[in-house]
Amino acid sequence: MIAAIIVCLSVFFALVFTLAYFLKADLRDQIERPKYAFQDQLRRYNCETSNANSTNASTSDEQ
Repeated sequence: MIAAIIVCLSVFFALVFTLAYFLKADLRDQIERPKYAFQDQLRRYNCETSNANSTNASTSDEQ
């Protein structure tokens, strides 16, 4: 009995969240904002490390 209530409520809340996600652009933006922030940080890190590696490679050639 209690398991059926838990399953039904879980399905209900999943459906409510899914509908809200697709119908509300503000909610979707808020949920996905950390993903885009992480991607920007990762892109910046990769650019900095590739620039540092190319700088180190050119200075080691000079030595």
